[in-house]
Amino acid sequence: MAELVFVLGHSCSGKTTLAREIISHKQDNKECWAMLDKDTVGDKFSRRMLSMLGLPELDRDSPEYKKHIRDLEYLACLDVIREQLENNINVVTPGPWTKELNNGFIFDIEAMSLPKDTKLFYIFLDIPEDVLKKRMVERQHPRDKWKLDNWDIFKQTLKCPDMIGERGIIRITNEN
Repeated sequence: MAELVFVLGHSCSGKTTLAREIISHKQDNKECWAMLDKDTVGDKFSRRMLSMLGLPELDRDSPEYKKHIRDLEYLACLDVIREQLENNINVVTPGPWTKELNNGFIFDIEAMSLPKDTKLFYIFLDIPEDVLKKRMVERQHPRDKWKLDNWDIFKQTLKCPDMIGERGIIRITNEN
């Protein structure tokens, strides 16, 4: 039986850092774990597709990206996750998974076509708006440009999804 840990949260909340810490701890215990990040899995094809649509290669916020590419990134990541789980390799996946969280998809092993005995775990990293913005400014990632340029619009998305409380998901506030 393999395990899948979703590390959920907004940009700059510390998802990748926590995922790496989980992997390190598990590997110290001689457990077989992989980290699969949807940004890494989908980046190459997303950049090409965005360019073909006449959009900036690092766009991850426009309606066009969300309509044509976003779901493909998540489904591609899920395909790679599934393959690892089928080979009895545990997986931690950092990412927002917001749509899938809100519609309940990531709670449905059958809908995700995962092995039936997969154990699912969820951690949501919450982060105060001011800390998030400071981190975003400091990391200077080109993908954050739209968010920073349109902060008043972007900050409206920084809510903790209702599903977190409803499902009893571990919620950690990351204030550093």
